[in-house]
Amino acid sequence: MAGKSDERLFAAVAYVVPVLGSVLAYVLGKDKWTKFHAVQSLLAGVAWVIFSIVWGVITSILAFVTFGLGALCGLVSLVPWVAFLYWAWKAFKGEDFELPVIGKPARDFVEKG
Repeated sequence: MAGKSDERLFAAVAYVVPVLGSVLAYVLGKDKWTKFHAVQSLLAGVAWVIFSIVWGVITSILAFVTFGLGALCGLVSLVPWVAFLYWAWKAFKGEDFELPVIGKPARDFVEKG
């Protein structure tokens, strides 16, 4: 659990603005907890971009085939926003949490670096 409020703020910003915030949090963060959340957020952001591209193609095809009804599938793209805001809140509160799949590589990267 992080103690300083500025470190918690850096970690939260990393989740709200995954790419830029992660880089800033990693560079400005002084402890491994903040750096871990910066790397974890960056990896989650990359996964989000890949998901968005794939889901965008699927949604476009469904919208074309179903004459627009597939556009409702676009609402699924809001789920990552909610997740990132939730993770930002947890980081701001100072909670230590590890996301499935990407948490362990993020922790390993910070421990080695």
